[in-house]
Amino acid sequence: MRMRRTLVAAVAVAVGILGSATGAAAAEVQPQTKRTSVSVHALNQHPKPAKPKKFEGRGKISAIDADAGTLTVVVKGGTKNVRNSTVTVSVPSTARIKRNGKKVPFASLAVGDRIEMKGTRDGDVFTASRVQAHGPRKAKPAPSPEPNETD
Repeated sequence: MRMRRTLVAAVAVAVGILGSATGAAAAEVQPQTKRTSVSVHALNQHPKPAKPKKFEGRGKISAIDADAGTLTVVVKGGTKNVRNSTVTVSVPSTARIKRNGKKVPFASLAVGDRIEMKGTRDGDVFTASRVQAHGPRKAKPAPSPEPNETD
């Protein structure tokens, strides 16, 4: 009788160990899936439009289209999405425009002006919010020759 109890206990322990081991193996085989709940509100919302990216650039104005309100700028420096390229920038009437430190209208900008601009890019469309232009640099006058005092 004693042996019978020992045998039954040993079998019960073995089944318990094997059962938990096979359960763990089965758990490893089955992929874990995330359960997410989606609310009704989330289903009814429209996807948010992509935010326009910001840009900054420094360069020279190569062309102006006053009717369209655009500048073509050869950009030498700025953010990587405009640097070392030629871009056409739309300048809306709400943009802050300064030339040589003074607030001016769009019509005051000229081809050849050095320019610094900030704005947003939406796809291939660049829109400036701030424009600072500087007219061409004035050449320094040559020094006048001094008369010789030995005359």
